[in-house]
Amino acid sequence: FLATDLYEFLDASIMTHSSPEEAYRKFDLLTTKHIDNLRKLTKAIQDARLSRENETIKFALKNYDDALEKYIPVLMAQAKIYWDKDNYAAVE
Repeated sequence: FLATDLYEFLDASIMTHSSPEEAYRKFDLLTTKHIDNLRKLTKAIQDARLSRENETIKFALKNYDDALEKYIPVLMAQAKIYWDKDNYAAVE
């Protein structure tokens, strides 16, 4: 079985050709989930730095990096929808 996020990403990616608007909406929902998670992890990093616990800081940074690696493909796929429509300003 696929993870839910991966399934949703693949579903939206497949849909980009048949219905770019719906694919964008799905990517937007995924983006919102990822951004919420990144905000929580940023808070965890800040809390770890305040407590000055090196292992906790390393763990929080690792989790943030992992979450960022999952977010970037979603963001790029969403931007590609505009790119394919030659709307380069929206990509920026």
